[in-house]
Amino acid sequence: MSEIVVHRTDGEGLPVRARRGIVEPIDVRVTRLLGLALPADAGPVSEIGFAAQLGAMAAASKAALASDLACYLRWCEDTRVAPLPAEP
Repeated sequence: MSEIVVHRTDGEGLPVRARRGIVEPIDVRVTRLLGLALPADAGPVSEIGFAAQLGAMAAASKAALASDLACYLRWCEDTRVAPLPAEP
C-alpha cells in the first residue's frame, strides 16, 4: 500500500539561502551563478530576454538549476577547466 504525503507551506515558498549571512533570493542566485559560468569574452545577453526566461521558470526549477550549476562550477574549479564553453 502506498501513501502520498502533502506538505503545505501556505505561501512560504522555497527556503531562501544565505550567502555569508546575506539573504540571496533565488533569482539573484541563478543570475550570479550564470555570470560566474560565462567566459569573460562572452557576447552580450539581452536583459529583457533573460528576465523573461527567468520569470517563466518555477521557483523549484530555479532552485534546482542553481544547485546543479553551483555543483558544476565547483567541479570545474577543482579540475581546473573553464565552465563554458564546455569541452566535448
